[in-house]
Amino acid sequence: MTSLSAVGPERAAGLADPLQIHEKSRLRAAARHARRVYPGDLGELVFRELTAYAEFGIRFSVDALIPRLATQVLAMRAADAPEVTSIAERRSAPEQATAS
Repeated sequence: MTSLSAVGPERAAGLADPLQIHEKSRLRAAARHARRVYPGDLGELVFRELTAYAEFGIRFSVDALIPRLATQVLAMRAADAPEVTSIAERRSAPEQATAS
């Protein structure tokens, strides 16, 4: 088993490409926009994921899920967004009794 310290910084640095400054800015803009497009818990989750990816500054996956998510969020207008309520709002709302 190879320990992480045995890999060395030269090899570790070659495993993932760093994000460029403009890519980080784009991800942060998409994160802020996600809160407007997806209000509630979903928007907060997308915001945190995009922000964390930008802050870490390294391209992780080969499938490019996060960059595709950022593109999709930035392409949306707040008016196009689905109506999403947070879980807390749904839990605090009184149950609607249906008349039989």
